[in-house]
Amino acid sequence: MSLRRGVLLTLWLGALVIGSGSAQAGGMFLGTHGARPTARGGAFVAGADDLNAIYYNPAGVVLSHPDSDGWSILFDAGLVLQHVAYTRNDAGIERPTVYSDGGVLGGAPLIIPQLAFARTWRKPFGAMSIGIGLWIPYSGLTRYPEASYDTEADRRQVPEASPQRYQLLGLHDGSITRATLMAVLNPVVSFSLLGDKLQLGIGPQLMLLWFRAKMMLNGCPQVMCPPENPDYDALVVAQAFAPVPSLNLGAIYRPLDWLKVGLAFQLPFLVRSAYGTVDTRLPSSELFNGASVEGRRASLAVNLPPILRLGTELTTWQQRLRIELAYTAEFWSVQDRLVVTPQDVSLVNVKGFDTYKLGTVAIERQLQTTHALHLGLEATLWKYVGARLGGMFESGAMPDATFTILSPDSRKGMIAVGAFVPGVRFGSAEWRFDLGYARVIQPDRVIAPEDSQLAPQNPIRPDIGTGPGQGGIGGGRYQVSYDVFTLGLSVTR
Repeated sequence: MSLRRGVLLTLWLGALVIGSGSAQAGGMFLGTHGARPTARGGAFVAGADDLNAIYYNPAGVVLSHPDSDGWSILFDAGLVLQHVAYTRNDAGIERPTVYSDGGVLGGAPLIIPQLAFARTWRKPFGAMSIGIGLWIPYSGLTRYPEASYDTEADRRQVPEASPQRYQLLGLHDGSITRATLMAVLNPVVSFSLLGDKLQLGIGPQLMLLWFRAKMMLNGCPQVMCPPENPDYDALVVAQAFAPVPSLNLGAIYRPLDWLKVGLAFQLPFLVRSAYGTVDTRLPSSELFNGASVEGRRASLAVNLPPILRLGTELTTWQQRLRIELAYTAEFWSVQDRLVVTPQDVSLVNVKGFDTYKLGTVAIERQLQTTHALHLGLEATLWKYVGARLGGMFESGAMPDATFTILSPDSRKGMIAVGAFVPGVRFGSAEWRFDLGYARVIQPDRVIAPEDSQLAPQNPIRPDIGTGPGQGGIGGGRYQVSYDVFTLGLSVTR
């Protein structure tokens, strides 16, 4: 494998992993979305009957208007605070704990919006809705300490100041214009049939993904320098844009007045970048004096998983209490590797080395399919007051061998609560207000250095791997949790 292959490999390792994180769940973002569904623990498959259904089960969009004739609007906002603490075990040396900044952009956490609109018509066969939604997954957008390399004294402090640097420095630089961003445009067509016992829906999708990641690689040839020598650290910033089409579809069936079952399926997002760049700050070592990088274009390809959702909802207590049990499978096993294709990128004038032209690189990921159970309760306690309670348990996608702070996904639990005003008549429309909070906790994940198979990406010796007794860069203790605050407004007329 060539020198420039290592440069791009490191760069795109960060880029592609977060790209996948921005598209689905599996610990790279949360397996819940929207104020009402989150307060129900993500159990919103059979009970999907407002415009949150665009994300969960498009069949429910036709149920968003109680009279099956009129329009519906949804505005939703989520504040996701991700907390990550990482204490690296560096071949038996415990480095200082580093913390994520919680995704603060411009001095404030990022608020994640959702917008949706649908028009419903009563037809001879039942009812039909046409709608459109714009949604963004609930995810953490993290940044970690970046050490100074200005002086020799600064470089000696790098292993203590930024022990995670070979995993990730950040997915943003403090500004929304210099951050990883994505949104999904999701039109929907939904039908109600068989006397409103059966609903079917389908939604073509277009994901717009802008990826930006910063991390370090290390150009130490491991002949004249020890591994992870900061003098050989090279800063890399990767950026990519990808428009990605996909499709979701679903069905809801009500065999009894008090019972509904739901099924939804999200097709995979096959990310193929339309544009990508790699920018590198070469190491301070004199080995790289006079060296330069020629070219900066690259493309990436990665598969984001299909998702299966199943749910059963029971309505009781004079139709004032709804209870749903749901299951989600996210087939992350389709992402076994990331493929990077450099486009005329070369590293030239490195002492003792020729000019290298990068070829295609396949990055192993080894992700695993995740399984989640959701339980949600929703009760109308009074004419103007309702409450929700939910919980979720989800398995993790990341094995020990490839686990890093880039996608720190382990098994996790969520407990959620919410309150709502269930339909206030104002003017000629009916308004519903939703408020919720969720706490997501992962048990501490401790990975022994010898179980981590990741070495610092090395442009000089890209296949060097980890040294004897050294262990991988992913060893250590990971502590991860989330606080999610949600607010929603639904209007029908």
